[in-house]
Amino acid sequence: LSQRRINKLNSINFTWGRSPNKSFDENFQALKAYKQEHGRDAPRNFSVDLPGGRTLKLGTWCDRQRRRHSVGKLSSDRVERLDSIGFTWVVKARTSAVATWDEQLEALRSYKEANDNADPPRKFQQTLPDGRLVNLGKWCDTQRWHKKQNKLSEDRIRKLEALQFRWTFNVTAAWRQYYDALVAYKAENRGRDPSSTCSITTDDGKVLNLGSWCKTQRKGKKKGTIDQERMRLLDEVNFLWHVNKAISWDEYYDFLLEYYQNYGNANPPLTLGAEVRSGRRFNLATWCDRMRRLRRKGEPP
Repeated sequence: LSQRRINKLNSINFTWGRSPNKSFDENFQALKAYKQEHGRDAPRNFSVDLPGGRTLKLGTWCDRQRRRHSVGKLSSDRVERLDSIGFTWVVKARTSAVATWDEQLEALRSYKEANDNADPPRKFQQTLPDGRLVNLGKWCDTQRWHKKQNKLSEDRIRKLEALQFRWTFNVTAAWRQYYDALVAYKAENRGRDPSSTCSITTDDGKVLNLGSWCKTQRKGKKKGTIDQERMRLLDEVNFLWHVNKAISWDEYYDFLLEYYQNYGNANPPLTLGAEVRSGRRFNLATWCDRMRRLRRKGEPP
């Protein structure tokens, strides 16, 4: 790393040695809040927005603590803190096919109680009381298909309808709901697009995987399967269709400088995640760690 670049980073109080405890503390508090609200650990695909515009993959972070604990790499202090909130160290993951139909129905009932609807996203996973994971969104799609094929019993249809389960969706209305959520997100986040892992909760409690939806729109344009009207609407809000162009050192530095001006430090946590700007995906925290490694090794970037 050249001296000129070292000096530029020093000018905004860049920290060359990262403090790992700060990130752990923030993630731990997010998990504690989740457990207080839901009474269980975060499921694998759950993400939460933290102060400073960061998105934490809380379920993934929980899995990382389990892996580190299993190989003896998690400090006793962290183990004690996680134990103090009843953290589950061993999760016996089983596919949705193993769980019984009634267990899946109870999982859907729990989802409805938490979200005021019985329409989980297609990739949504729910954790059962015994720690098993069920692919609840996929299971719901299977029930719709079985009903369409006249393979679902009247008793099961009745039980699902008691939860106000929807058998069909208005595709146009669903697309518009995601589009409106994108417009609102961009308005609240200085015009930037959501990260690929971004999820939001609507006023009626429905969870929208907004980042995944944006990826689907980009794939649709690439394959020519998205209609012109939807492309026009997305263009009107400066939607970024391409996110893989090369990013220079100075562009990353300008992004870090902006972060410093907004938050008073030049040390974005690893939980910050990636951000799409000008059609490219910036992962600022990862870039900062790379600068630290390069300086230790005395290598140019």
